[in-house]
Amino acid sequence: LEAIRLINETLEASEPPLLSPEELRARIGKATSHRTEGVRSGTFVEVGPFLTTSTQFAELSSAVEEAIRDGCTSVGAIRGRLGLSRKYVLPLLETLDHLGRTRRRGNEREWVTPPTA
Repeated sequence: LEAIRLINETLEASEPPLLSPEELRARIGKATSHRTEGVRSGTFVEVGPFLTTSTQFAELSSAVEEAIRDGCTSVGAIRGRLGLSRKYVLPLLETLDHLGRTRRRGNEREWVTPPTA
């Protein structure tokens, strides 16, 4: 659990809030084998080849939702709004697509509002 705490602290302090396994290993200085355990427990979220904390993912997800609702629907517009490079925005949007929070329509994204019960 010490390793998960260390990974969490490293991710929380990183800017941008997404790190590859190699970047994480370089910053921590040791193997990050507890990454899978952290993902399984919900502490971390895999965003394509990157890792982030569940808190940071929720913040990124909210920022994407706000951007889309404000009319920023293309990858470039969302990238500009979030201040992240395409390297991070594409995997983020693909993860949100996979989770059903966004839907790709050609070159645009729309926010998917879950039906209310």
